[in-house]
Formats: sequence, structure tokens, C-alpha cells
Amino acid sequence: LDAPLVLEPGRAELIPTGIAIHKDGRIFVAAVGARNAQGLFDAGTVITLDPDGSHRRTIVAPSAGYVPDDLVFDQNGGFYMTDLRGISTQPVGGVYYVTPDFKETTPVLPGMCGANGVALSPDGKVLWSTEFSACRLHRADLSGPGRIAQSGSSIPYNFIGPGPDSMRTDADGNVYVAMNRQGRVLVFSPYGMPIGQILLPG
Repeated sequence: LDAPLVLEPGRAELIPTGIAIHKDGRIFVAAVGARNAQGLFDAGTVITLDPDGSHRRTIVAPSAGYVPDDLVFDQNGGFYMTDLRGISTQPVGGVYYVTPDFKETTPVLPGMCGANGVALSPDGKVLWSTEFSACRLHRADLSGPGRIAQSGSSIPYNFIGPGPDSMRTDADGNVYVAMNRQGRVLVFSPYGMPIGQILLPG
């Protein structure tokens, strides 16, 4: 980046937490602010930059009240973002959809305890998310952009130990979840069944 990520003059710099590339080549960056007195993030933003780092623009302002952590674009140019707010006993975060014109933000999976990773299946019909503070994997069949199909959401897996972090899918629809402080990536089938793990050396 060609300039520090600053919430406002006199406040701490932002910490980039997620990145996604728009189909037009622009780079979208999710970032959280400094921790508050309780040790939690209480502000964040999503900005966009041209590939060379120029033309910085705010898409989701800190004043909106979200703590964006990860992002994924759909085929229409809108994106899903996770809101990292909440602890294990305070489900105030969630997954939100930002429309392709970036003018509307709607809840998709609200009431989560520190929503963290987010991913889409290759065909864009299945939304995945990790819930860091409650150690859960969410799977949602979509009926349209930002809309869950009837009876379409489930929690196919509950994690053990420190929470699940960022995630990605592959061309076959398998899901890869990085495990915080565990030195491994867990692998799930397109339906959320665990099928393997990748251990980091040491």
C-alpha cells in the first residue's frame, strides 16, 4: 500500500485482515482497527485500491459499525464479508452481503460469535463461513445473491481447540480452513465432512 491505513487522524493504523480481487482488477482490503479497553476490535473498514496501489476509496466506512475480517466476491461483483465482532458468549457478528454497486449491506448469517473466514463454492451457490469464537463451520445454500435458500443453512462441523480462521475452496468445492494456533489446515468435502488435514512442519 502506498499510504498507511488510518481510521481517522490521531487514531491507530488499521490492520489488514483480508483481501479479494474484483473482476475489474481492483484490490479490496478488509482491515480492523486498534483493540479497545476490553481487548476487542470495535471498528474496521473495507477499502479498494487500483492494482498499483493508487485511487484509494472507502467501500465500508468505520462508522458503519462492522469489523470486516475476510471477503469473497460473487459472480455479480458483490461481495460477502465477515464481521469479527463478538466473543463466545456475545453473538453480535455475522456474514453480510454488499451489493455490486456497494450501496447496500444486508445480513446473511447474523448472530455469530466472531465470524472470520468466508468462501463460496465454485458455482457460487454455497456460502461457507467460520465462527472463530464458537468454533463452528457454517454452510449455506444460496437462492440468490445474499439470500439463503429455505432450510438451506447448517453447521456441519464443530471444531476442537483454538478457533477456525480464514478459508478457501478449490475447483472441486472442497473447503480448506486454517486453524489458529494449531499448525494445520483442515480439509472438508463440499458438504462439510472432514476429509483430511495439512500439517505444517514442526
